[in-house]
Amino acid sequence: MGKHRLPGQPRRVPGPYRHGLDRHAPAQPAARAGRRMSAPQPVRERWFAVMPGRAGDAAHAEAARVRLYCLPYAGAGHTAYHGWRDVLPAQVELAPVCLPGRGLRTDEAHAASIEELATALAAAIVRAARTGAPRFALFGHSMGALLGFETARVLETVHGLSPTALVVSGRGAPALPSARPPFSTLPDGAFADVIAAMGGMPAEIRETPEALAFFLPVLRADIALCERWRYRAGPRLGCPITVLGGQDDVHAPPAMLAAWRDETLHDCRQQVFAGGHFFLHEAAPAVLDAVAQAVLGTAAPSGEAGHALA
Repeated sequence: MGKHRLPGQPRRVPGPYRHGLDRHAPAQPAARAGRRMSAPQPVRERWFAVMPGRAGDAAHAEAARVRLYCLPYAGAGHTAYHGWRDVLPAQVELAPVCLPGRGLRTDEAHAASIEELATALAAAIVRAARTGAPRFALFGHSMGALLGFETARVLETVHGLSPTALVVSGRGAPALPSARPPFSTLPDGAFADVIAAMGGMPAEIRETPEALAFFLPVLRADIALCERWRYRAGPRLGCPITVLGGQDDVHAPPAMLAAWRDETLHDCRQQVFAGGHFFLHEAAPAVLDAVAQAVLGTAAPSGEAGHALA
């Protein structure tokens, strides 16, 4: 991908808003807010920042280690998930995904399609698997759920490698029409109003023209990616799917979650939490417990990176 900014995007992130739309996520879930967050390791692969599991039973952690690739929602960067590292079990190695056009990759061009992102991310995951990375699972919220689904498809159909689990959050089943009318082409003010109504924009960004000028192009590009995406029938995934939803999420209501079961040959579990579209922050401790159970409960035997398909 080329080194180009989105049209209208400032050269540098406004200092106070450097973490942007990630900032409305609590640094730590409230139930464990006293625990200090550890800094990530230096990024060796541009597609993700690996954060090893927190201190715990070292022998157990080594024997059962799973890397969890966390895919961001629209407008967010890899720092949206940094607070998860010290809350997830020690056996989980967190790897927040870094997408082009934001965060550490601000100077790169935004992707043209979800499929383009999925192809590149899957290749990065395969590279990591070949160099000794642990077996892995995928988590994504909203846009990230869609990207996780397409990435799992590419991993299986192109590379013959399957995640131990796919955890999707805040996204209706992919074969169903979106519950949200298109809005990526609305004028800036109306577009920002829709995002704010979803709970996806902190007030300090909504009220600061400089911050809006930086983040609206990224958000708009991400929303446009989702609106352009079209479902394609294909083989069912060879991994279990866990589906998380918000009771009051009008963009991915609980009734639209059950059909995820049609996308896997294995178990499909569904869990609904109190809250709206960003329930993953509103109900963070319970959500993280569900994610940990999905990731560790379906882990492949030790020594595999994901698991190879027969």
